[in-house]
Amino acid sequence: MRPAEKFLLLRRNDTSIIQWILLTIFCIAGAILWTWFAGKDLNWDSRNYHFYAAYQWTENRLSKDFMAASLQSYFNPLGYLPFYWMVRANLHSLVIGTVLAVIHAINLLLVAAIASSLIPSTAKWRFTWIVLSVLVAAINPVFATEVGSTFIDITTSIFVLAAYALCIRWLTSTEAAAGRTRHECLVGLKTWTIAGLILGIACGLKLTNAIYAVALWLAIFGKRSSLSRYIHRTLCYAAGGIVGFVIINGCWAWHLYQEFGNPVFPLANAFFKSPDFQAFNIKDTRFIPESFFEALVLPVRALIPEPNIYVEVWAPDVRFCALFALLVCTAIKFAWNLTRSLESERTVARTESRAIILLMSIWILSYVLWLYTSGNARYFIPSLLMMGPLIVALSLRLVGAHRFAIYILAFLLFWQVAFESVSQHRWSPSGWTNAWFEVRVPKKLAGTPYLYLSPTIQTATYLVPFLHPGSAFSNIGGQVPIARNSPGGKRVETMIRKYGRHIRSLIPINPIKGMGDVKNASLVRSFDGIYERFGLQTDPASCETIEVMDSAGAEPGVGFKSLMHAAENDDSYIPGAVSCILVPRSGPGELDSDLARRIDRIFDRIEKTCPRRFSPAAMVTKKFRSTWARSYFNSATTLFYTPENDELAYAVLGGATINMGKLNDWEGRDPPHVDCSVKKGFPSGPEASRGARVLGH
Repeated sequence: MRPAEKFLLLRRNDTSIIQWILLTIFCIAGAILWTWFAGKDLNWDSRNYHFYAAYQWTENRLSKDFMAASLQSYFNPLGYLPFYWMVRANLHSLVIGTVLAVIHAINLLLVAAIASSLIPSTAKWRFTWIVLSVLVAAINPVFATEVGSTFIDITTSIFVLAAYALCIRWLTSTEAAAGRTRHECLVGLKTWTIAGLILGIACGLKLTNAIYAVALWLAIFGKRSSLSRYIHRTLCYAAGGIVGFVIINGCWAWHLYQEFGNPVFPLANAFFKSPDFQAFNIKDTRFIPESFFEALVLPVRALIPEPNIYVEVWAPDVRFCALFALLVCTAIKFAWNLTRSLESERTVARTESRAIILLMSIWILSYVLWLYTSGNARYFIPSLLMMGPLIVALSLRLVGAHRFAIYILAFLLFWQVAFESVSQHRWSPSGWTNAWFEVRVPKKLAGTPYLYLSPTIQTATYLVPFLHPGSAFSNIGGQVPIARNSPGGKRVETMIRKYGRHIRSLIPINPIKGMGDVKNASLVRSFDGIYERFGLQTDPASCETIEVMDSAGAEPGVGFKSLMHAAENDDSYIPGAVSCILVPRSGPGELDSDLARRIDRIFDRIEKTCPRRFSPAAMVTKKFRSTWARSYFNSATTLFYTPENDELAYAVLGGATINMGKLNDWEGRDPPHVDCSVKKGFPSGPEASRGARVLGH
């Protein structure tokens, strides 16, 4: 054979391989370019616990610190190690973002693999439909906000999609001989064992992935087999899941159990009852529908360009409506065809549709489980990505591989791109700097060990590795405040006795309006109502400033702009946190006053009136400036009382502030009528601003 003929034969045989290579390059390049454009994301979670979680693991600080990053302190740290190692290696922030983007691009390749299994091999322009599946999946506001960022929802979704791709490939292969030979049986058992192992790893890294482990179990019944084989597959799937979970989370769970008596501390503490945390189960209910109608209209509400609808940021998405509309139309067409076709044609139709029907059933089950376990789109990224191949596959089932399907998808992509343009590209966009965290710590703090007590919801534990390694940290006034007589109080008191006079506050400056002057005594003593719980108060003359470079900007393209003007950002340091020495309190405090006891009684009564709104009940009352407040993590609500105008109110995070009357109104025999319903959307007016300040402290 002549060289030219060999070349032509090779080219003809390897066309699909070349296409897949080009698609891989396209996905990786797209993720990298988007990351460069969107910029570095100094999101709230990265400053609160993403960096600290891995540091706590590598430096064995489990017994040294206590609730340093509040509730999130004890999430499995393994998923954050790659980011942590790159930061500690002093890599440029752009390099770190690029590496993370390459990892996150794997999601899109797995979407292509799922699409390849769903789209019939006989379809015209088959690879075009695969590419369109990837595009419909990728133009996803929630996915886009996490590409190249420190969130691990987008990393663990790789494992979920890999398990789904594996099972769908098994489902669509050798359909006619499914389960009829010993070889097919062994292949099925091996497939389900591996799928369980992969999903076990995903659940171990992030427990919210458990909904996908439950939903994928439906695929076991995708091939007709005997009851015994269904049971064998289920057992292999469960065994693989347990092994994967133990491998990735067993060691960390054992350490938590030894330290606190709860292997998932502080989660599920109503069951494990660790003395170091309140006996309640943590469940963020902000996005969980409160009625069937609210769940039903979510796809329509997802079209609204506002935050706090199904995720904290602006993320309008037309694909929910498109998917459900295509599903209804396809079901109608399928039922119509079955009534008119011959029996042989019905069998073929059922066989070809089995994979898409089963995957759609799995998606719907995961959708329902997601809605009623969290409703937060960050925990739904695998299913948000699977919408791509599902929409394309349903379009092909509805109109066939014709131009009309192209028109449908082009129209959908047009609107989704339009929605993406008004979406929030980053949670906290920042320019690319030499290091991910540009921090300048005063020599006194870097050279001397202290106990740092943080009083705010934002704990700023990303600063911990830059302070003296002998220091210890605890968050006593954040999401779940701690007092001497509350669970966890004994641990904090032990830390206070150990460090004696070497105790300092750690307060992020950004969330506090007007906190630029760290020598202003009235400002730095705003949190003394929280420190009073442990007999401490702030010494304003001892305050030190920790500087953090943050060239943040909310406008699109901040990443590219920072690359073009990097030299201008070299000295753009702003105060990042203030730390003051805490000394024993002098004089009587306010927390044991008659007013404090009166407020506690009223707060207790309000909690009983609206148990769902103020959950969990009986939280520690904290005083911020002149405002008394209780924070309720499960409902993301703060109940507060302002003595100046004798006003009771509650504020929902990302929502409005609801006036509840005056203190005297709640001391009568019958409490006043209160609107306990969920209020979402932007706060408005002076009352909302006051509530936002209380929530944000």
